[in-house]
Amino acid sequence: MRTVDFIQIATLYNDPIIKAIFYAVIIDIITGISKAVVFHKLNSTVSTRGITKNIMLVIVPAISQPIFIAMGAGNYWGVFTAFILGTVVLSISENWIALDLPFPPQIKKYIDNEKINAKKYSQNPDHIDDKEKP
Repeated sequence: MRTVDFIQIATLYNDPIIKAIFYAVIIDIITGISKAVVFHKLNSTVSTRGITKNIMLVIVPAISQPIFIAMGAGNYWGVFTAFILGTVVLSISENWIALDLPFPPQIKKYIDNEKINAKKYSQNPDHIDDKEKP
């Protein structure tokens, strides 16, 4: 096992991937709340769950770096954090499309329609969720 450099951990906030995840999480929270307001679905339970999830998406990569280094897999930490960043960017994209904002159609066709269709469901008061079906 390798010794973990605590100075490197203390300066982790300077890492460009961590900064990108942080800013992407801020944008995701803003687009998520905007979507909830537009669809009249704003509630504290969903909001708290979403914010908690996003906070964890920032904390987990920061905490995991020393673990990756100690295991001798420090090179894979970048792949791990890039995957997390991609997940946050995907969430931003889904919210953006659901808000009916302009988005490249070449990419839009690969995004899951669940959040996009949320707009249709919110405009149709007769819509019944699967949970409510007899």
